[in-house]
Amino acid sequence: SSRVLWTLAVTQFYYTGVWGFITYWLMPWLGFHFWMSTFTMVHHTAPDIPFLSKERWNPAVAQLMGTVHCEYPWWVTFLCHNINVHIPHHVCTRIPMYRLWKAHAALKEKWGQYMIESTFGYAMIKDIITKCHIYDERKAYMTFDELVRRGGLKKSKEQ
Repeated sequence: SSRVLWTLAVTQFYYTGVWGFITYWLMPWLGFHFWMSTFTMVHHTAPDIPFLSKERWNPAVAQLMGTVHCEYPWWVTFLCHNINVHIPHHVCTRIPMYRLWKAHAALKEKWGQYMIESTFGYAMIKDIITKCHIYDERKAYMTFDELVRRGGLKKSKEQ
């Protein structure tokens, strides 16, 4: 498999040169990884996702609270086959994509208090990037500045 990919990459480079390789391989690869990394981060990281101790952890609640339902623009939802309806996917991976909305509504009706929902946008991404750095048992996520204020990390002399 990797031998075939390597052969294809070398062949493409041979026929299209450096710019062809960048245009037809590198840029799509970087775009795909950015897209998938962003989805993964958005659906699995939020300032209010709790980290429960082993004694308090419950698999059902963890599947509901450990992921985020994110509202995207309609075209993202369409192109990504309802990836934003993510909580039912964690409850049961066998739910087909065309039934995710119905499953989400059923889960929300019964277990809504455990579900985390958000709307995709600059504020959401900024929250994730600026607040979700270090795990704390009492608070879930905390920033580096909060850790320093608590005395858990010493600032260097240059700061």
